[in-house]
Amino acid sequence: MVHGPGFDQRMLLMATRMAHETDLKNVLLSVLQELLDYVRAGKPTEMNVEPITLVRCMIRLVLRLIADPANAEGK
Repeated sequence: MVHGPGFDQRMLLMATRMAHETDLKNVLLSVLQELLDYVRAGKPTEMNVEPITLVRCMIRLVLRLIADPANAEGK
């Protein structure tokens, strides 16, 4: 999505919100990673997103994924 033609930075924020609202944790983690990469690349942006906030969200999300019994190995 980020590398496609017609990319608008607001697409990442919309994808983040939709993944969060539908509880798609794996998708949310991927979108947060792309958002972090986009912000860290220093590209001009209208978004008011701090990299440290994204990292904190990703850490919390990974901890939830680890603690989720549905994600246990062998299942």
